[in-house]
Amino acid sequence: MDPLNGPIIDICLVEPQGAVNVGSVARLCANFQINQLQIISPKTRLGKAATDFACAGKEFLEQVKIYSTMEEAVSQDHHYTIGTTAKTGKEREALGIDQLEQIQEVFAPSNKILLLFGRESSGLSQSELLHCDYTIKINLRGEYPVLNLSHAVAIVLYEIQKLGGLRANENRELTQKANGAEIMAFVRNLRSEEHTSELQSPDHLVCRL
Repeated sequence: MDPLNGPIIDICLVEPQGAVNVGSVARLCANFQINQLQIISPKTRLGKAATDFACAGKEFLEQVKIYSTMEEAVSQDHHYTIGTTAKTGKEREALGIDQLEQIQEVFAPSNKILLLFGRESSGLSQSELLHCDYTIKINLRGEYPVLNLSHAVAIVLYEIQKLGGLRANENRELTQKANGAEIMAFVRNLRSEEHTSELQSPDHLVCRL
């Protein structure tokens, strides 16, 4: 991202389990001009399923930074680290996604920011959130306040963009329709999920944001 137009934002996924989710997040990195995609200890292969869904964000998969531990990821020279959670309480306070204006100065131009998104199955642990300067949540009214990982990333980035902290990428061809190969990849993924449902809970595609 051009620091003259907003902060330099890295997205870090913690132990992601779904390759399709990772690919979709890579596409979002292109949409929102993210600086770098980072992953801590991936639990899935970043193969064809990920690249098929990355579309214009394939280069983020090619240049992804892999870390073994949370400590490695947060030891970079970011000015702020922001974590995400769906669980709140006395020991886990979080700003609602509609309250980001309270920390608008965080998204000032040239600031380096690390956005942490937790595991699809269990999110970020309490000890991991201690590494964060701020924690945010997406307020949902339903009985199941848990979003898919890539959907959660999209909402967070969109809300940051509304603050003026990001600028939508106008230089890439991001509005193209899916081609035949991409549609077939989507269908293959759905069939694969059906065949493996007895071995792996579908909750692996859900992020506790």
